[in-house]
Formats: sequence, C-alpha cells, structure tokens
Amino acid sequence: SGSFFKLVQALIALAEGVVTPQTHYPCVQYPVRCHQHPPGLGLYGAIQYSCNPYFCRLFKQVMEQGVLPNARLDARVGLEKWNGYLQQFGLGEPMGIDIPYEKRGNVPSVAYYDKVYGVGSWNANTVRSLGLGQGELLVTPVQMANLAAIIANKGFYYPPRLVKKIGSTPVPLKTPRRVRIAQQHFDFMREAMAAAGKSAWRAQIPGITLCGKTGTAENPTGKDHSAFIAFAPKEDPQIAVAVYVETAGWGARAAAATGGLIIEKYLKGKVTRKYWEDYVLAGKF
Repeated sequence: SGSFFKLVQALIALAEGVVTPQTHYPCVQYPVRCHQHPPGLGLYGAIQYSCNPYFCRLFKQVMEQGVLPNARLDARVGLEKWNGYLQQFGLGEPMGIDIPYEKRGNVPSVAYYDKVYGVGSWNANTVRSLGLGQGELLVTPVQMANLAAIIANKGFYYPPRLVKKIGSTPVPLKTPRRVRIAQQHFDFMREAMAAAGKSAWRAQIPGITLCGKTGTAENPTGKDHSAFIAFAPKEDPQIAVAVYVETAGWGARAAAATGGLIIEKYLKGKVTRKYWEDYVLAGKF
C-alpha cells in the first residue's frame, strides 16, 4: 500500500488506546530513515508529514501491549488482533465486487511468520515494515479507494460495485459494513488528512477542501510507484479515489496530480488547472 497504511495503523492504535493524538515520538532516523520535516510531531503531524520512525514505534506499541511477559509471544497476540482490525477494513480478502477473479491482497498471519522464522523467534521489530504498509502486506487499488471512503464515512462502507443498473433496473447496494472503531477517531483522521492533503499541493483544487494522503510504494525491480488516496469535499464527501502510477516515484508528484484532476472533473464537471492536466498527460514524472 505504501504510506496510506499509516492511516489504518493510526486508527488501530487510537482504538487500542496505546496512543492519543497528543502522543509524541522523536524522529531519530531509527529503525528506519525519514525525510525532512519539523521536529516534535504528535500523531497529527506524523500523519501530515508521514514520519516513518513514528509509525514503526506506533506499530510496536500495538503489537506488544504486555499481554504476555515474553515480547516474542506477545507479538503473536498483537498480530492476531491487528489482523482482526484489517479484516474490518476489507483488507486481505475479496471485497465482493461484481466482476470475477478479484484479488484479495495479502495480510500476513501468525502462522506465516511462525513458518518463516519459527515459533517464538520473531517480534514486532522483525515485522516492523508492516507498520509502514510495506513488507508482505499487499492491497488492491479498490481496497485503498475503499479505505478513503471508510474515513470519509466516519467508519463504514458499502462493498464496492461496478454496475449501477442493468437496463432500467438499479442494482441495489449491499449491506453496509462498519469498522469497530469510535467515530471520534475518524473525525481526527479526517482533520489529519486535510492537513496531509495540503502538502500534496499538486492535488489542491481552488474552493474545495481535499483530504488526502500520499504514498510511495517500494518496487524492488525499479523506480518506486507513486500513490495517492483522497476524498472530497471534506465537509460533505462525494468522491473517494485511489491512484497508483507505476514507476513514477514520489506520491506527491504523479499520483497526487492525477488524483486531484479526477476529483476536480467529478465535482466541477471540468478541469480548470490545465497546467496539471498537461503535466499528467505528458507523463514525464
């Protein structure tokens, strides 16, 4: 998924009560490196600036909550609970869209890590890349668009459909599914995404408050993939999008510009920022 997953990680941590919006972790360039941003970030700022060390620490707090005295065994309990939250977000399983052969993505299990490392031979640090949306975690673009919709809806979603009606007969929406996380945490996340969306200035649309999050999905065989999710307007969301531009680098460039154009066209019926349309169509990222 790339850094989008930090939104899910933050919601899980808030739901588990291991952090508050005011929790500060120093960005010490460990156990992973980070890009330049202001020091002393709380959770709001960590989302806004996508701080990697912050979310590694956050993931460890979720994984190892002291349920068992041994950290390695404690992480097994934490990962089981973590997997349960991800299932509520529609991750790791098909969403049931109306075309065949839908991909499920991948959410690694305790059994998987026991097989790879051995029972009692791994802990939160071993699998810390999961906290950043990397490692063995795999998602589909529709799952990420749905993540934006869940946050826009403050905690629920309708399983996506591609067919709106057949002839003159509407295809009914499926039963909505709710994520068991308090609405107040989604209120916070919407505010944080509004701040993060401002840093993706290529996506900004005059007169519309956009809530977004950039991502850079690692690619072991070439240039990283550019990624962006967003919904808008913040006050009354009408559209949620997920954009991946393969081998295009930073999410704030190709994907953010493309996502902003999609949202503008949908909400305004036309693109007014012709320079960004030319930039995207040229594809020179």
